[in-house]
Amino acid sequence: MGLGSQKRYLNLLLIVACHECLSQDAVPLFKTKADSAAYHSAQHAMRNHDPLSPKQIPMDSLWAVQQQIIKTGIIGWKYTYHRDGSFVPLQDLLDGKIEPHNVKKLSVVNYDGRKLPDKLFDCKHLEELELIQTKIEKMPKQLNHLSKLHSIEIYNNRPSKRLRLARNNTVTFLKFRSDEPRKIPLDYKKFKSLDSLDLSRNFLTEFPNIDQNKNLRQLVLSENNLTLKKLKLRPNTTLQCLYVRKNKIEVLPDALGNLTALKKLSFNYNEIREVSDAVGRLQNLEELSFYQNKLTSIPRSFYQLKNLKVIDLYYNQIEKIEEPITNLKRIEILYIANNRIHTLPDNIGDLTNLRELYLHHNRISYFPPSFASLKSLKVLRLNNNYFAAFPYAILSLNNLENLDISHNRLQSLPSEFGSYEKLELLVMSENPWEDQENISAFASRMRSHGTQVHLNSMSSEVEITSPQN
Repeated sequence: MGLGSQKRYLNLLLIVACHECLSQDAVPLFKTKADSAAYHSAQHAMRNHDPLSPKQIPMDSLWAVQQQIIKTGIIGWKYTYHRDGSFVPLQDLLDGKIEPHNVKKLSVVNYDGRKLPDKLFDCKHLEELELIQTKIEKMPKQLNHLSKLHSIEIYNNRPSKRLRLARNNTVTFLKFRSDEPRKIPLDYKKFKSLDSLDLSRNFLTEFPNIDQNKNLRQLVLSENNLTLKKLKLRPNTTLQCLYVRKNKIEVLPDALGNLTALKKLSFNYNEIREVSDAVGRLQNLEELSFYQNKLTSIPRSFYQLKNLKVIDLYYNQIEKIEEPITNLKRIEILYIANNRIHTLPDNIGDLTNLRELYLHHNRISYFPPSFASLKSLKVLRLNNNYFAAFPYAILSLNNLENLDISHNRLQSLPSEFGSYEKLELLVMSENPWEDQENISAFASRMRSHGTQVHLNSMSSEVEITSPQN
């Protein structure tokens, strides 16, 4: 359903958080003492803000100060992790409160030993292991004796040197979190069955060596300090998902073109201005996300990715969608809101598989006639644009379920408008309607047919009604 898929981006953010069930506390690491003082001063002022006091600094100003420090004055975050409540604490095992054969999930927290506790190896049915605030020096080969162990998560482990990995054939999921990048392994080749590797939030500056991990399908490198300026990658025909969000990347290099098996690729929240043409070699890509970067145009290599189904370019500085977009015959969802787009190509109607189109917060005032050919569209958001005349091309889109035309310059609706039998949500607020009485009557008719209509921005005017019996 179109309504449900509005949450797709949120779901994308949660894809790699499915294992992040334990709680955590975060403390910012500041570039200078002055940044720290300014940040905490702004926080204190916001907590004690009195909007009625004439001497108070406006809340918007305090917020702007804090956001600027977050952007330029914080070099990272120091995290403290806490046990996942679904895991058995090691102490319960040591105290005999639970029998080893009943332990499937085990948590080792604040353990001072340099080796894994011997009692752990009695848990023959162990499936998941987490280590939090430990000092373990090595993941030993004895872990192979735990044939059901498939997941290891390691948080703030502090060995004397870099953690060593012995050969392992059972573990498929491995996750590290650390504020000391020199304490985590350089490569993971000894974990032969590794399917998913999560190295987010480790202050990494270098891309990990994954050349020998022939079974690796997913790699997560978010919230690090990667730039990819010297990236070298051998041809890789197994990696399918790569997430490199919230790093310090400005240019995507040629080497990425060697990851030819990729199906999902995300570089959200970076500073990317330039993308190598080699990205066009990623012909298996189905989902591509560059949310909040610095792109001023859609990279030409993107137009070569003929298997793309979802592309997310929210919050860039793109000014136009060019005609080669129709090379993407399989595209189903296009997120390109919050840019500077003023025109759509005349052949936009060739995207006949397009189901959801997010164009809001741009500078569009006109749809080309071919737009009427987008018969598969279920979600169309064109709010916060420059439409002064109603875009007649959308009248033929009979499969629409979700339509937002709010925050434009529309003064009237055509008489043909309102014949959408499948429309579930219609947002019309913040337009300078000439005949408010006629518009209100139209909204009432739509509501009587089961459409949720938002006519005014005030919540009291938002109504949800069922069809009349």
